[in-house]
Amino acid sequence: MASNSISKVIREYTSDDSFTKFDIPRSASASVKEFQVALTFARDYDGKNSTKGKFIPYWDTVKVTPEVIAHFKTKYPSAKVLVSIGNDKGQFPFQIDEPHLAAWVSNATESLTGIIKDYKLDGIDVYYEDIVASSPAIFVYCIGELIKNLKEHKVITEASISPNAATHDNYYKPLYLDYQDYIDTVVFQLFTAGSVEKVLNIADQYPPNKLLLGYSGIPEDWAIVSPPVFFVVLFVLLIWGKINGASLKVTTCSIAYFPPKWILDLLSFFSNPGSFKLQAP
Repeated sequence: MASNSISKVIREYTSDDSFTKFDIPRSASASVKEFQVALTFARDYDGKNSTKGKFIPYWDTVKVTPEVIAHFKTKYPSAKVLVSIGNDKGQFPFQIDEPHLAAWVSNATESLTGIIKDYKLDGIDVYYEDIVASSPAIFVYCIGELIKNLKEHKVITEASISPNAATHDNYYKPLYLDYQDYIDTVVFQLFTAGSVEKVLNIADQYPPNKLLLGYSGIPEDWAIVSPPVFFVVLFVLLIWGKINGASLKVTTCSIAYFPPKWILDLLSFFSNPGSFKLQAP
């Protein structure tokens, strides 16, 4: 199957200002139609206890300010910056008492609207690795209604979900099916997948223009899927025209190691295969 010769999307997940240090070379700028940043994370916890939908920024608010974001968007006018709600490493899971679902949605809509307007953000990303719910329907309803509210109230222009191998089938796929008209992007976190076959199967379940492949730049995340495997799968999915780009989980620039130029090289190659040569690392 022929590759899609169109510009792609690249996204960085980070909790500090590392995105301001990420330069897209002039040679690759034509192949990257949109640079997205997802700030990790906003959480409905006060450090220990649940705030029942009242979200608080947990990224480095000293380094990432509205002024920093505004300057970044001046540098990259097509860039989008999102608030990522969620968790990793088992802390701060999605957890709601069933009698309080409507209140959670209301609180989440109000608090995230405030954060989005304060920081002049473009959208929301949902990145829960740990979901504690008596039924997947609770997650689907609460997150789906939150996204719907923000979209219909024109608070955001971009909404994405970021499933992994453990959460995709029971939680994120039903969420997508019920609210696909409001969800613009699906970022599958490849580094959590148990097999390449799982990734290829998931790639068949979404429109190619909505799917990004997620890579982690943090060595502790490489136990399941190593960086070489990621780049092989990315290469194959680009050849097949199954994805619209890639994401990088960085968290903070001080502890991350990643070769973003390799991803940019691949995106450039498949956007204009006749005039671009992949460079050896």
